[in-house]
Amino acid sequence: MTYFVCIMQLLASSQDLLIFFLVFGGACFIQGIIGFGFVILGMPLLFILGYQYKSLIGLFICMSLIVNVVMLFHYRGYIKKAASAWYLILGGLIVSYPSTLVLKYIDINYFKFYVALLILVMATLLLLDVKIKTKNNALYLLIVGGVTGFVQCSVALSGPILAYFLSQKKLDIALFKTKMLLFYVAMNSVTILLHSQHHLINPILINQVLKLVPAVIIGLFLGWSCSKYFSETIFKKVIVGVLFVKAIIIATFG
Repeated sequence: MTYFVCIMQLLASSQDLLIFFLVFGGACFIQGIIGFGFVILGMPLLFILGYQYKSLIGLFICMSLIVNVVMLFHYRGYIKKAASAWYLILGGLIVSYPSTLVLKYIDINYFKFYVALLILVMATLLLLDVKIKTKNNALYLLIVGGVTGFVQCSVALSGPILAYFLSQKKLDIALFKTKMLLFYVAMNSVTILLHSQHHLINPILINQVLKLVPAVIIGLFLGWSCSKYFSETIFKKVIVGVLFVKAIIIATFG
C-alpha cells in the first residue's frame, strides 16, 4: 500500500475521525499543561490502535506546527525573555537535512528503541534531581538543539529530550514552555519543507489536517485552564511521569 493511499485512508470513516479527534484532543490537553506531549502521546496511541507509523509522521509534523503556533501565541509575552532559544534553533537547523534521511536508511524500530532507552535514562536522572553542570550556556544549548533537532526531524519524538535538558536550568514554567515552543515552531517549519521534497507532505494530507484543527483548539484551551493549578513541583513530577510512560510505550510497542 502506497504512502498516498495510507494518507487517504487515515480519516476514511466517521469512526476514524472520532478516534483521531479524541486522541488529538487528549494529547493537546497534556501539551497545554506541560508544553509538550502532543506527538509523544498521540502517535504511539494511534499506532497501537492499528494505524501505520509512516502515514502518521506527516500528519503529526503538520499538526505539531499548528499546535505549537497556537501555544506560542498564547505565551507571546515571554518571547523576548527567551532569546537564548535561538541557540537551540541554530543547533537544530544544522542537523535538519541529514536527519530527514534517517527514515530512508535505518531500521526505524531499532532507532526508536534507543530513543526510548535515552528517555528512560533522562526520566530517572530528572527523578533523582541529577543536574548537568555547564560553563558555556550557549554551547550547551547549541548541542541540545542539535540532538533534539536530529530526533525531531527523523522520528518527531524529541519532546522528552528537550524537556529534560531545559529542566536543568532554573526557569519559570511559562518561560520553559516558550523556549520549547520557539524551537518547535522553527523545527516544524523546516521539517515540513524538507519532507515536502520527499513527497511526505501533500494536498491530501493538508486536507486531513484541517479536519482535526478543532480538536487541537479544544484540547489546548482545556489544558491551559488546568495548568494554572500546577505548582513548579507538581509540574516537574508530571514531566517525569510523562517521560516514563513514553519510554515504556516506545519500548513495548515501537
